[in-house]
Amino acid sequence: MPKIGMYTSKMKILGIDETNHGCWPEIYVGVGSMDPALGIRNDAFWNNGKHFHTIEEILAGDEYRIIKIDEAEQKRFSANGIKAIIIIELTKYFAPEREIFDGHVNNKIRGYAEIGLYPNELHEFIAQKRADKNIPVVIKADRIASILYKNYIKSGKNMEDHEDYILKPNFEEYSFIEKLIMEQPLGISR
Repeated sequence: MPKIGMYTSKMKILGIDETNHGCWPEIYVGVGSMDPALGIRNDAFWNNGKHFHTIEEILAGDEYRIIKIDEAEQKRFSANGIKAIIIIELTKYFAPEREIFDGHVNNKIRGYAEIGLYPNELHEFIAQKRADKNIPVVIKADRIASILYKNYIKSGKNMEDHEDYILKPNFEEYSFIEKLIMEQPLGISR
């Protein structure tokens, strides 16, 4: 089981998004903020035509972390298992009161995350499709993921200048997820 109590900061809100879905590596970005207003729907947020070219401009004082997922890890844990690992790792790091994940998170994924976080809890957790269009903290995660994709993945450059911001899960600690997935009968979504 993953170690518990590794929280390094206490954020009010966490937004999670990814880029390069289905291509490798996938890049997940979590943005943590002390401003709870960034977790409230705001259709006008950044719709003023202004383009942000740097991560620092996007963050405006908030904090981010990156998790890279390779194809071998995705095959080992399945898409559901990877989502659970992302949620666990970013929740441990940011310790948010509320988190919003762009996309679908079913009860199975949430259950894996809750097991991995035990005895700590997954506090207020929202999974919302297209949250990267109207929830500011998720928009920030989406924009950072896009910059990372464009500047590093697409161009083939190394992300070494972001090394301090990359969380590196110890996937061996998540063997319980792999075991739970393998125990599911065929025909059940893994």
